[in-house]
Amino acid sequence: MSETIGSTPRAVDDTTVPIVRTLATFGELTKPRLATLLLLVTLGTYLIAARVGDTIEAGPGSVASRMPGGGGWLGLVVLAVGVSAFAAGMFALNHYLERDIDRLMPRTAGRPLPSGRMQPQIALTFGICFSAIGTGILTLWVGVLCGVFAVANLIIYLGLYTPLKRRTPAHTTIGAFAGAMPPLVGWTAATGTPSAEAWALAAIVFAWQFPHFYSVQLKNLSDYRRADLKVLPVIDLGGQRVRRQILAWSVMTLLASLLPVPLELVHPWYALPATALWIGFAYRAISLCRHYDRRHARLLLRASVTYLPLVFVAIGLALR
Repeated sequence: MSETIGSTPRAVDDTTVPIVRTLATFGELTKPRLATLLLLVTLGTYLIAARVGDTIEAGPGSVASRMPGGGGWLGLVVLAVGVSAFAAGMFALNHYLERDIDRLMPRTAGRPLPSGRMQPQIALTFGICFSAIGTGILTLWVGVLCGVFAVANLIIYLGLYTPLKRRTPAHTTIGAFAGAMPPLVGWTAATGTPSAEAWALAAIVFAWQFPHFYSVQLKNLSDYRRADLKVLPVIDLGGQRVRRQILAWSVMTLLASLLPVPLELVHPWYALPATALWIGFAYRAISLCRHYDRRHARLLLRASVTYLPLVFVAIGLALR
């Protein structure tokens, strides 16, 4: 067919729109928001570790030891490609495993598999290929230990966290272990080994996930009930346990965020912006506990996805 703009005819390729739609559908499989957050935390930790004592040029198990010129920005790019491919594959496999659950919830019924826009076998193949490619890149060109972390993440996230959603609210804790691995991967990629500082950064992400997860669960409570998922807000009808968990883990998030100070990773003044950022986060957590409704769950969710990257930026700016 042809299209006329003014007096000039121009041919339009009928295959363009289907191709774009197909690419967009595959993009949905990768859970781009979660994948982006995972990538930012990993790369942020890599850059933090690289600045501490110029460790980017040291460590036999680091990406620097496998890249020409000691790694540098090339190492960062290789890490980004590996993590992106791995995350795309892992989240695609999660879509495949949860396709029956997604079909029961209005929030997720429009996803590629439950909506019928993609066949499950295609998503499964995509997930296996990309998780294997990502793990291979991390293992061969970043560091063997990074590959080990990737495999462990797959086992925890897909083998434990995903199926346990239907059985026990303990899946939230299990998922938090998988979610805390990006700092370990980023630090190990730069230095060759996860030090105490790496575990401290992982602790921040671990503690932060509980208020974050509970805000997501409360925001979508009706969907989780419809799918009979065993999240704590569904089990805890009065909400008292959920409130206690949100408050307790909010405090733990602050304590974890201050760990870089005694470890001498950052200057003492870092405690001021870290605490200031946490006050806004805690305000939303307390408000949710008081009102316990969908609106305040949404507000805490927004605060949580803002808080985490800003804390890592503060750490990067306050490095010794």
